[in-house]
Amino acid sequence: MTDKKNIINRLMHYQQSLIAEINKTIQGFQQGADLTEGEVIDPEDASFQNNSMDMMHSYQSRLNSVENDLTKLENLFESENTDAVAGALVDAGDVLFYMGISTKPILLDDGRQLIGISLDSDIANQLSEKKPGQSIPFGDAVLTIKQIQ
Repeated sequence: MTDKKNIINRLMHYQQSLIAEINKTIQGFQQGADLTEGEVIDPEDASFQNNSMDMMHSYQSRLNSVENDLTKLENLFESENTDAVAGALVDAGDVLFYMGISTKPILLDDGRQLIGISLDSDIANQLSEKKPGQSIPFGDAVLTIKQIQ
C-alpha cells in the first residue's frame, strides 16, 4: 500500500522548493529592474530594465500559481478517496498520479514516478472514469490502476 501522506509531503516539499527557486529568480530580475535614473547610461540600459520588469512580472505570476498549488495540497492533505477526484492518489504500478496539481515527474526512492496532474488534463479525464483493475493508455504503455486513495 502506498503511503499517501508521504507522497503528499513529497509534493509539498517539491512545491516549496519551486517557490524558493522562483523567489531567487525574481530577486535577480528585481536588481536589474531597479536601476535608478542616474544608473541609466544609454538606451540599452533602459531596454534591459524593461526586460527585467517583464520577466519579473512573468515569474511573479508563476510564483502565484505555485503558491496556489501548495495551498491546494495543504487543503486536500487528509482527503480519502475511492474515485479519481481532486486529492486522490492513483497508483498505476510504476506511476503514481496525484489529482489536482500539475508537476513534472518526480522520481521516488522506490523507482516509481510521481506525476501531479491538473484536473483539466486529458489523463485526469481518463482516470476519472476508471476503477482499480482497469487500464489506461499512457504514452507508449498501458497502465493498470491498482489502487485509488
